[in-house]
Amino acid sequence: MSSTSPSSAPHAPNRTLRILAPLLSLFVFPSLGHAIVERPLRGAAWVGSLYLGTLVVILLGRIELRLLVALPIVLLALILATALDAWVVGARGARPTVLGWIAFGSGVLALFVYPVLLALALRATLVEAFRIPSAGMCPTLVVNDHVFVDRTAYLRAEPRVGDVVVHRSPAQPGYDFIRRVVAVGGDELEIRADGVLVLNGTAVLTRPSGGNACDNAATYTEDLGSVHEIAIQAEAVEPGRFTVPPGTLFLVGDNRQSSADSRHHGPVPVASVRGRVARRWRHGGALVWDEVR
Repeated sequence: MSSTSPSSAPHAPNRTLRILAPLLSLFVFPSLGHAIVERPLRGAAWVGSLYLGTLVVILLGRIELRLLVALPIVLLALILATALDAWVVGARGARPTVLGWIAFGSGVLALFVYPVLLALALRATLVEAFRIPSAGMCPTLVVNDHVFVDRTAYLRAEPRVGDVVVHRSPAQPGYDFIRRVVAVGGDELEIRADGVLVLNGTAVLTRPSGGNACDNAATYTEDLGSVHEIAIQAEAVEPGRFTVPPGTLFLVGDNRQSSADSRHHGPVPVASVRGRVARRWRHGGALVWDEVR
């Protein structure tokens, strides 16, 4: 007659673990539920799928930034699947072990490490957030606006006239500026005393918009391929003529009478551009989702 040793007998289902396992995986960190029901390797496999799914979306995002909207959907689906699997495992009956609690502790550590790694990966490859510290881009962007910068915008293309970009400051190492591209390498640019740009002999279409902004300066619409507002204070704009060398950009703030830009420190190398300002997500203390043009 055969017998079964106590150590090899299946554990009776534990109602507490059955409930706790999916809750830990859902609300604390995926795989913690597996850890406390003696399935740390199975939980590790789910964590691996979570990291792999994130990596795939980030790599696809380098090709097309809009694919990043899939990231929270992928993560949520994987977390729900992990919680469901933890519930199934817990329903079969299991008990905590030393190995399980070690995996539990590792999962708690991963809970803090994973968001940091994800944020660093996004910042290094795809998107970076900036706060506007000065009025140089008023009225398009004002002090304390928050924006997202697309780090992938110029992987396969050069900055174009009209783009709002982030670049490393040539005058202040370690600082970044946000300015508008008004001329590229090879262009001839004139900035008139009335604030109107003349690009390669043709005046840029500039019309009064009837408003006031940026310390009571008059606002105008300017068409550089996309229409945007600028601020010009009468007789406060320093005129000048510039030839833009190849491989550089002439960058100017939309606040034409109060902006530290290429009129002062010269054209900026294309290589110093960090990305294109894509969206404003905070304005006047409120959450927004405005396209920056």
